[in-house]
Amino acid sequence: NTKFKISYNSDMSNIIGIYTTGENGKVVINDLNPKVIYIQEVEVPDNLILDTEVHSIVVKPNDTTTYTATNSWKQGRIKAIKKDKETGKVVKKDGTVFDIYNSSNNKVSSMTTNVEGIATSELLDYGIYYIKESKAPNSYTIKAEVSENININENGKIYEIIVTNTRVKGKVIISKEDSKTGKKVQGEGSLQG
Repeated sequence: NTKFKISYNSDMSNIIGIYTTGENGKVVINDLNPKVIYIQEVEVPDNLILDTEVHSIVVKPNDTTTYTATNSWKQGRIKAIKKDKETGKVVKKDGTVFDIYNSSNNKVSSMTTNVEGIATSELLDYGIYYIKESKAPNSYTIKAEVSENININENGKIYEIIVTNTRVKGKVIISKEDSKTGKKVQGEGSLQG
């Protein structure tokens, strides 16, 4: 389903036709005049970057000439920002690790937050991904849930996601002992939060 425009003119005027590749990625064009032919992509599958440059080949009499087009995949990055669930502020600690999974649930990469609490992935190919936290900074719990799906479908785009975590909380019990009765507790208090 890649479409090519063919012309005898370098400015692509008076096109001979638009031809679409089949399942094997090829298209055969017969009965071309033996001369320079100009070729330009006009449509590619969604995962590829369109090459709009005009290319040329020379068609020789009684011969088959081959032109091969090569396209790069669209790629993007995921940027995760770590925030405190209660305060909504960025957790400015490094070391939070997020694992990146593709739509087949295969781990493809990992990324780690910097001292600003931000992690940015390497370039990821066109597709659907999600992230899962595998290591949290000190005093925070690991978020067990996975993120929503991130659909990388634009080349060069950074897809931002916010990940919130709760602090690890503890409890302090204060008790008072009477010096005359020994260790018998006289009362109890606790601190909230």
